[in-house]
Amino acid sequence: MPAAAVLLGYTVAVALSGDPHAGWEAGYGVMAAAWVMAGAMKWRQGGAAWLRSGGLGLLVAERCHLGPAPLRWLRRAVVGSPRLCRLGSGLGIVLERGGVALLKPALRIPYAVGTSALLLLIALLLGYVELEWGLVVVAVAWSAG
Repeated sequence: MPAAAVLLGYTVAVALSGDPHAGWEAGYGVMAAAWVMAGAMKWRQGGAAWLRSGGLGLLVAERCHLGPAPLRWLRRAVVGSPRLCRLGSGLGIVLERGGVALLKPALRIPYAVGTSALLLLIALLLGYVELEWGLVVVAVAWSAG
């Protein structure tokens, strides 16, 4: 989804303006909106309870017996720390809602690094591999300055 949405934003902006730079800016805007909406939906559906509920801990606990031994150890360590679970939940929402950082050139690369780290943690702890989200945010951040 993100690659197609960014490409559509780019294509429409270039078609309307004739300026490739406008296309890149539209792509940044589309990707920023996608990240912000993901965080907004988490907050809308769970609010502050998302941070307190232990929902992340439950999701990780379901996977504590899967994968190689070091990964199982990491998952158990996270589940055993309610503070880490709350921190992970909060960090996820902050990074997603912080998608507006893609609108400011100086923040694009730091944002891409932060979201890439988040996606790596999600892959390790939950087994969800969101490769396209990670690749597109990195590509967008490093493109056309």
